[in-house]
Amino acid sequence: MEAIVSIFGSNSVAITFPEDSTPRLHDLKQQLCDLYQIPVDEQRIQTAGGLPLSSSSEQEDVDQVLLFEDAELKYFTLSMRMAGGKGGFGSMLRAQGGRMNSQKTTNTEACRDLSGRRIKTVNEAKKMAEYVRGEPERKRARKEEIVLHGNTGLRMQSSLTNPRSRLKRSRVPLRQPSRRV
Repeated sequence: MEAIVSIFGSNSVAITFPEDSTPRLHDLKQQLCDLYQIPVDEQRIQTAGGLPLSSSSEQEDVDQVLLFEDAELKYFTLSMRMAGGKGGFGSMLRAQGGRMNSQKTTNTEACRDLSGRRIKTVNEAKKMAEYVRGEPERKRARKEEIVLHGNTGLRMQSSLTNPRSRLKRSRVPLRQPSRRV
């Protein structure tokens, strides 16, 4: 009886057992320990299909599994046990679970409505329609202001609120470049 074991997915080794023996998983692990100095308790043996033959629970029962029940040649894969920890990214996500939901965005302007238009353009169209609807009211208020304050008051007020008129008053004359002869 022969077991072909793929060591860490790269090299393979053939381990033979006597014909009259009934080799168990522990016997295979012991021979691999003798060949590669990998402790028996750190070895993970899997079938060629990926089913694990050894697990951390019920270690004594698993080591007594017969290797060759139905065939004279079996294929196995050897890998090492990984040192576990307290968890990493998953436990951090669980710890922050409630805080992550509280920071949901309220800006949905980049989304589209059911007719396919962007919500931002729909909102801008609503604002523009509101502005156009309020235009007669603004013209009426402007006319009332002219009647109340007269022409001079309106000009003075518009010169204070108009940024262009402020620029004209605060403009500093530029120096003339000197000419060389």
